[in-house]
Amino acid sequence: MGRAPFLAVSSASAGAAAVLGAAVLWGSIGVLSVGLFRLGLSPWEVAFWRAALSALILGVGVLLFRPRTVRLERRTDALLLGGFGVVGVGIFYAAFQLATYLTSVAVAVVLLYTAPVIVVIGARLLLGEALSTGKLVMVVAVVLGVWATAIGAVGAEVRLTVGGVVWGLLSALAYATYYLFGKRYVPRLGVLRTLLFSLSAGALVLAPAAALAGYPPRLALPAAAWPLLLALALGTTLLANALYYWGLARIEAGRAAILAAIEPVVAAVLALAIHRQALTPLGWLGVALVVAGVAAAPAGWRAPRKE
Repeated sequence: MGRAPFLAVSSASAGAAAVLGAAVLWGSIGVLSVGLFRLGLSPWEVAFWRAALSALILGVGVLLFRPRTVRLERRTDALLLGGFGVVGVGIFYAAFQLATYLTSVAVAVVLLYTAPVIVVIGARLLLGEALSTGKLVMVVAVVLGVWATAIGAVGAEVRLTVGGVVWGLLSALAYATYYLFGKRYVPRLGVLRTLLFSLSAGALVLAPAAALAGYPPRLALPAAAWPLLLALALGTTLLANALYYWGLARIEAGRAAILAAIEPVVAAVLALAIHRQALTPLGWLGVALVVAGVAAAPAGWRAPRKE
């Protein structure tokens, strides 16, 4: 017997709240990263230490309290988790940093947030999710809103290079795997196992990649850098991803991608509050579009059926 409708709605609402919570935490990545850059860390070092510290903290916790988590039921699971770690952590972290370096923050964000389009189409093809007119309208609203928010920041630099655009689109593809892989495999693999193996694989890829790029990760970092790195690891990675995967199990991948588009709005608000980086009218229009798209996302959704 299926669950009562009000229980399904409650589950979907809780899932939506969890995804929004994750997006709010992700929105602080930019502020924390800027603080680390000012302390002399390279983007490669920030990407590596974010993954490595997250994997280390989670690994210690798992070994102490949930040692069975490190066991894999199938041999193919190691390939799945390792592959996801390479793409969803290693390539994603590096591609976004390179897109930012070769273009600008605004352009990198614009390119990254083509991801909701990829997710909605991929969810239709791979997961069988409905592709309704309403969902398409919401996707268009949030994508245009993100673009306007990023470009509409006072002093936002718009600089295009072929390499930067390629890396930016690659970051969007890698980011989209969070939704498609997460929806299909995480319910079986488990959140802790997925995070532990994917973050470890990502860190193992980022270390040599950073060294090849001329920025080998250093242990001798400024003392002030470690609290910021811990905030990235604990808040924007472990807690945020735990909330995200928990929520994703209760709503569609496409709708989760729409909800998570609130992230750059949070980033813009934090930039305004901390760095006094104001928004132009175009930027505020973008904020309004994103909020409207996110607010409309819960309309008509339902919790996923139990097989």
